[in-house]
Amino acid sequence: MMYRSWKPVCAAVALIFGISSPVMAIEWQMLPEKSTLTFEGTQTGSAFSGSFGKFDADIVFDPAAPENANISVVVETASFSSGSSDRDSQAVGPEWFAAEAFPEAQFTATSVEKHGDGWLAKGKLRIKEAELPVELPFTLTVNGGSAVAEGEVKLDRTKWSVGSGDWSDGSFVGTEVTVHFHVEATSRLAVGQ
Repeated sequence: MMYRSWKPVCAAVALIFGISSPVMAIEWQMLPEKSTLTFEGTQTGSAFSGSFGKFDADIVFDPAAPENANISVVVETASFSSGSSDRDSQAVGPEWFAAEAFPEAQFTATSVEKHGDGWLAKGKLRIKEAELPVELPFTLTVNGGSAVAEGEVKLDRTKWSVGSGDWSDGSFVGTEVTVHFHVEATSRLAVGQ
């Protein structure tokens, strides 16, 4: 009887101190119909813009415990669209995204930390054969079980060999590209982070 009477006490202690208990985190399900991934660049000195129509994100993030964050975004490179059929066909070709050989680009966060009024995701962006560090600032608005994340980052496309050969010097297509994202998601509880 004495042995069994201690079991609830031990369980309570384990719960209080987190001993052998799973870590709870918030897993977010992206809503593709409400989310966008867009970009801006220049061609012959004139601005152009476009989007990637197909991308998805696996997001585990609790603002109260950012150290447990796990974020991965996968983009289908063939979904590049800029309103110009010539530019779009070149963009998925071997000198640019090489979509046939490299159908996906991926950003994987290694850490998320508070950054002013928002957040900063540090991670690696893989495009084609290059995987390089990127810091991605974003804002996050949470309303109950819904969230909206928005941010932008400027990238030098040549670091990932996007636009190689004659395209690499920026004289025709600028080397700097600004990427914007708007992600809306709904939450569910995840276990075991």
